[in-house]
Amino acid sequence: MRRCVPLLVLLVVSAGCAPLGGTTSLTLLARSPAIAHRLRPVGERTTERACTNWLLMLVAWGDERSHEALVRGALERSGGTVLVDATVKSSSAGFPLAFYRECKTVEGQPAVAVPGDPPPARQAGGDP
Repeated sequence: MRRCVPLLVLLVVSAGCAPLGGTTSLTLLARSPAIAHRLRPVGERTTERACTNWLLMLVAWGDERSHEALVRGALERSGGTVLVDATVKSSSAGFPLAFYRECKTVEGQPAVAVPGDPPPARQAGGDP
């Protein structure tokens, strides 16, 4: 029984810890009037996701791609050259020392550049 005491203490201490969790989000490229006429949407909105898991801080498995690799994957699948109105999300959840999961998600509208003349310049003091 004495051998189990350290294990029980560790279990009680780790069970008293609050779970970890959070989500962050960032817009990569928003469509603006200055470039909207030079981009043509290609297909439907696309989403790429990668998650990594850790068990007891010793064993890890899953997909460890970076945000850049997720964007590249979305563009390769869709045939686009840029993601427009794209968002990047990172989320994490878990219990200290027991289990931890981190996920990255990239979502956006694939588009390609359309060659052409730039839009007419705005007059100073004119209507937007």
